[in-house]
Amino acid sequence: MKCFFPGTIQTFLFFFVHTLLTLLWPDSRVEADASGPGGGGPAGGRGPGPGGGIGLGGDKCPHVCFCNVNSKIVYCSRRGLPAIPTSIPRDTLQLNLNGNVFQSTGLERSNFSRWSSLEHLYMSECGIESIAVDTFRDLSSLEWLDISNNRIKIVQDYTFRGLQLQHLFLNGNRHIGLQPKAMEGLTTSGLYLHDCSLSRLHPEVLTPLNHTLRYLWLHGNELDRLERRLSPLFSSLSHLRLGSNPLHCNCELLWLKEFYDRHGDKFKGATSPSCLTPQRLRGKFFNEMAMTDFRCQAPVFNNIDALFDSFQGRLKCTATGDPAPTLYWIQPNGRTTKYIAPPDEDARKNEGLLTLTKPAGSDQELAGMYICVANNEAGNVTLTINVSWPHSRIVTYKTVAGDPGISSTQRTLFPDLNELLSKSSTRKDDISVTLTPDTKVGQGPQTPSSDTRLHEQHNNHTATRHVVETGGAARGASFSLSELIGAIIGTHLCTLLLCLIVIPIYYRKKWKPSTMMGTNCRQSSMHKLPPIPPESVYLNGLGHHPANYMDIPTTKR
Repeated sequence: MKCFFPGTIQTFLFFFVHTLLTLLWPDSRVEADASGPGGGGPAGGRGPGPGGGIGLGGDKCPHVCFCNVNSKIVYCSRRGLPAIPTSIPRDTLQLNLNGNVFQSTGLERSNFSRWSSLEHLYMSECGIESIAVDTFRDLSSLEWLDISNNRIKIVQDYTFRGLQLQHLFLNGNRHIGLQPKAMEGLTTSGLYLHDCSLSRLHPEVLTPLNHTLRYLWLHGNELDRLERRLSPLFSSLSHLRLGSNPLHCNCELLWLKEFYDRHGDKFKGATSPSCLTPQRLRGKFFNEMAMTDFRCQAPVFNNIDALFDSFQGRLKCTATGDPAPTLYWIQPNGRTTKYIAPPDEDARKNEGLLTLTKPAGSDQELAGMYICVANNEAGNVTLTINVSWPHSRIVTYKTVAGDPGISSTQRTLFPDLNELLSKSSTRKDDISVTLTPDTKVGQGPQTPSSDTRLHEQHNNHTATRHVVETGGAARGASFSLSELIGAIIGTHLCTLLLCLIVIPIYYRKKWKPSTMMGTNCRQSSMHKLPPIPPESVYLNGLGHHPANYMDIPTTKR
């Protein structure tokens, strides 16, 4: 516990005496231009007070500070100093400047070059925003450096080069950024980065501290994941704090759970790490969970889109998983394009957009088999599109199970992919859905023909289907109830009108009145007219199918 406190008993007594003397002699401050011992003597007219005294190295003590000759401690905390005093004795060992908001928010090497003997430097709550490279290079004896609770935006590479510290306090600098080599050239036993709003901690930042770091405090940040590459560093620590971070507890963090179970003594006295996501593990601490709780979700495709014109084509596949999958587009010529998921802690989705451009003046066709692969720690899924381009038109049609906007007739054209995938017995089975080139549904822009096949290794899938249109303007495939009723009534009326016109004409021509009277007339009156054939009306148009709309032929899978 001794190493966690900046002072010793002597320092405590020094501060106590300083406070007591300040209460007894509140006006005993030495003016900045005073001369003589203690700032007094004949010129100053004052005796030595708590703010005076002989300079520790021949320099006089700042009049608002307290200087202890024996311990070589200069205490200037919360004195309203606008800048770092330049008259601090050269042989000072401990300098406390906490709580002074400096007018200049940047630290430079010239601020500290005079105090090569300095061992402890405290500058907490000083409004510091930036630190120049090698600012502390001349402080070869420095052991404690406290620049916590400032507004430091970024720690540049080699900022602490040459320092051999016991403890470095950077805590309380909200949204601080650490460049990859920020700790290069530094050795320290303790590094305190708690309450800094850190959302990522790259292992490269801490690599230079592998052999010296013993205490690492990272609690109270915004870390949702920690890379396995941190495991060797964590193993060498004596104490580690990771509590109060919004960890996402999937299979990527299983290594940390294993580390916690094996090295529980390293977390002693600190809050146990806990999970924020997924929802089923929200608020649970590591000591309450089993390793089987840390699992991932295999990727699935959500949308598959294709759009082509005369000289350019675009293929896009979108997949989700936990963690967000990495996508790959593999072209017929073997070229592979990789798409890494964005570094967003809330993102579980990734999309890969492949743009194909036909060279001007070239007859080269960008036809062939295009493969999209989605991969994460839980597995992979593959989608294959066989493209013949240019020639035809292609449109995308998105179906979602239970969508009220899709009629039952339309659903029969597009068998639900979830239903097909649920029939696979193993993850290695490939389920293929082939849409024939002469199928036409919906409307779409000028696009090429495409024979689309989906090879899926997992189930629970909702995808955008691709349908090929061979020519002509696409028409609507659904009719309202009023349109159907009107068609039926119109058909009946037309048929009836036709019968009323055609049948009398027919019988009038067949049975002309005779010019002969008498027997012929009597004989003709005895003949019976042949019976009128019953009216036969066949309404074939009820199941209206325009000429350019055809069902997908059924094929056995």
